[in-house]
Parts: sequence; C-alpha cells; structure tokens
Amino acid sequence: VEVWNEEWDSSSNNDAAVQLWYQWLNQGYHIYASVGTDIHGASDKTLGFNVVYAAARTEMAILDAVKQGHHYLSSEPQIELTGVSSAGYGGMMGDSLHGDTYTISAQWDKCRAGDVIRFVVDGQVVDELDAQAQSSKTWDLSDNLWCVIEIRDSNHHMRALTNPIFME
Repeated sequence: VEVWNEEWDSSSNNDAAVQLWYQWLNQGYHIYASVGTDIHGASDKTLGFNVVYAAARTEMAILDAVKQGHHYLSSEPQIELTGVSSAGYGGMMGDSLHGDTYTISAQWDKCRAGDVIRFVVDGQVVDELDAQAQSSKTWDLSDNLWCVIEIRDSNHHMRALTNPIFME
C-alpha cells in the first residue's frame, strides 16, 4: 500500500495513510508499505523512494523482494531492521518470526541533526532516540504483533520508514 506520495508535507495526507496502514497491521493484515510519486521529470523537492533488499539486480529479484516486504521507504537515511525469536527464527523487515520473545535490532545512517528514531510497536511509539547520538539499538519484545522504525525530522516529517517485522 502506498503510504508516502510526493514530499512528506504535501497535500497527499501521508501521515493519515501511515496511521491507516498501522490500523490494518493491528487487524492482522500483512500488508507492505511503499512510496510513490506522480512527478514526471526533475524536481527540487525532497521525495521518498523505495530501498529494496533484493538477492540480485534483476527485475524478478527486485519484484520478489518487494512482494516479501524486504524494503524500506526513505528520503535519504539508510536503515536496517532485523530480528530473532526465542525459537531461533531470524529475519528482516517483511518477515514473520515465530517464538515467545523477540530481539529486534536496528541500525541507521545518513541522518541529520534533529532527526529522531521512533521504535513503533503495534502502532504505538515505545522508544524515541536522537538519530545522531546513536546509530544502532536493540529492543526485547513479547506478546506483540509487529514493529517498525520511523525516522522523522524536527518538524515530524517522515524521512524513513521500514516495513514491519511480524511476531507470531
């Protein structure tokens, strides 16, 4: 589902789209987010793009990775989100982990002064960090449905957003 269109503070209702997506995730849907734009040609605006973790640089590998949710949305920051369960299952954004407890790890780079890392679990911000003061963090979870990482600027505009890791 497209949750980010054009620049973040455009008339595209991006914040409302993210909140609706979070509601669907809380209802148990495994839906992956994407970014898009209708701008044709050069632009001086800061636009989002999809960063895909594909097995190869082929059309099929890229499409397979998008179908699996192995991508994140960004306007510049780089981010990794991985997890491992107590049952030994490991994965990245888009994957489902099976177990009783989960260790979730994030690493980020290319953040600006004022950027904030927000760890969102089941639609609620459970931790918020200065992105430049730290570049990685690990959290322990149990009894949750999903988690994502948001990177927002000092105006609360989205700069990066991962797809979820699901916990089952």
